[in-house]
Amino acid sequence: MKKIFPVLLHSNNYTEYFNPSTGLLTYPVQDALANGVHMITITAGDTAGNVQVMAYTFTVSDHPPSIEHSPLTTIVSEEPFNITAIVSDDDSIAGVFLYYRPKMNEMEYLVKKMSINSSGIYSTSIPGMYCTSSGIRYYIKAIDDKANESITNSIDISIEDNTGPKLSGDISVTATSDKLLIQWDKVQDMDLSGYHIYLGPDMNHLEFYKDTATANSFYLESIDSETYIGISAYDKSDNIGNQIVDRIKAPDILSIPDQTMKETSVNHSISFTVTSDLITEHLTVSAWSSNLPLVVSEDLMITQTGSSYELMLMPVHDTCGSSIITVSAGNKFLTSTTAFDLI
Repeated sequence: MKKIFPVLLHSNNYTEYFNPSTGLLTYPVQDALANGVHMITITAGDTAGNVQVMAYTFTVSDHPPSIEHSPLTTIVSEEPFNITAIVSDDDSIAGVFLYYRPKMNEMEYLVKKMSINSSGIYSTSIPGMYCTSSGIRYYIKAIDDKANESITNSIDISIEDNTGPKLSGDISVTATSDKLLIQWDKVQDMDLSGYHIYLGPDMNHLEFYKDTATANSFYLESIDSETYIGISAYDKSDNIGNQIVDRIKAPDILSIPDQTMKETSVNHSISFTVTSDLITEHLTVSAWSSNLPLVVSEDLMITQTGSSYELMLMPVHDTCGSSIITVSAGNKFLTSTTAFDLI
């Protein structure tokens, strides 16, 4: 059986740092090494006289990266703010990071990794939703592959806040049993102050209805005719953003053509479609006759499959003539009708 004899490192005995069971030599450097290239020579041998010498070189560097950055002093509100920097180092750059936060409520810093372009410039942007009247505070950190890092001083940016919060998406209207629930997408703006609601008979005659504060929904108790609704958001500087508009209207009944039945017919089936912009489970569809001796309204049977309906006509036996059949579709708030002749 071979035995390990003392391990020599630069002619010194370091056997105490060697683990024979794992074959691992671990030596803690006693003094700080100077910057530059260093060499270490290890000699190992056994009692059979076998000796092996290995030499390794490594580089010591404690020089942190250099960051060149020229900050802007003022930016436009609600617009993405582009941050650029030139980073150099004797070693490879492991990463460059932007730390930023709005100067409000002592928020924690958010972090984005900066990417490098073909010109060697690192860049990223602060999203517009954070560029509000409170201003922005940020700094840049660069780390090289030796774990040396540099950090710029914190930089404060003032923002000329002259842009209102931007609304996007559609207005959702849901008919409950007794109210209309109006909803919209919440604005992604750090200094949102509230929403203004407008109602009117058309897009050109919208009047202020209410302020919902920061809630992105409200209940409309009732309407008695087709109504347009407009919504806009405003911020803490009283800037009002864009307006989104939608129409609350009665259900649409696809036009039903006039119908002809033979006197000997027992019944007659008609298919039609009802559509509604409202999200509702409370849609009522019914029909009635203008000539009850010919068609009794109670004998007009309607069945539903999704938005498709079927109207079953059952005229009184041994009668002839004509009748106007009216079909109605509505909810608690708005109703529409269509009519056709039955001959």
